Amino acid sequence: MNKRKLGIILVIAVVIVAIVASVVLQNRSQENGEQVAKERTVVINYNPDNYASAVFQIAKEKGLFEKYLPENVKVEWTTLSSASDIRDAMVSGDIDIGTPGIMAYMTAIDNGMPLSLMSFYRICDS
Repeated sequence: MNKRKLGIILVIAVVIVAIVASVVLQNRSQENGEQVAKERTVVINYNPDNYASAVFQIAKEKGLFEKYLPENVKVEWTTLSSASDIRDAMVSGDIDIGTPGIMAYMTAIDNGMPLSLMSFYRICDS
């Protein structure tokens, strides 16, 4: 894959994640009765040993989330590596965005866990 295609994919991924993060944070603040203008934190998990987290690693190194998210949104990074730990942290709300792996997601669907899968092709809700 050439650098141009990788760059386009990276920008698309960051924009999609930024939009999802903004929606998640806005929903949380509305549920808690907070004003949207307050500082908020979005927690993103990445695994430095997993190719699926490569987009997050590049975005972290380049500061892309901080660049594209609103000024009042702080990004916090975590590094859980177990797919089931990532899935469970996402379901509990400890992590907003992560890459738990397809089998962990399928287990979540099978068990009725409230988890959304986002890919570069479409968004699916369980």
